[in-house]
Amino acid sequence: MLYLFGSTILFFVGNLTALMSAEMSKITWVTNALLYVIYQLFIAFEWYKTFSKKEQLTIE
Repeated sequence: MLYLFGSTILFFVGNLTALMSAEMSKITWVTNALLYVIYQLFIAFEWYKTFSKKEQLTIE
């Protein structure tokens, strides 16, 4: 959800800053890339948590 909202806001702002300076436009795209990396880290963390080796229960 964090990436979705952040990316949506940045795309709206990116459309407005495209008419402004190139430096401001670069900042919005770098921020979007940073949010995407954070999003991928959350996915990797959840994947690790889900598929990490767990103790197997023995049924006696």
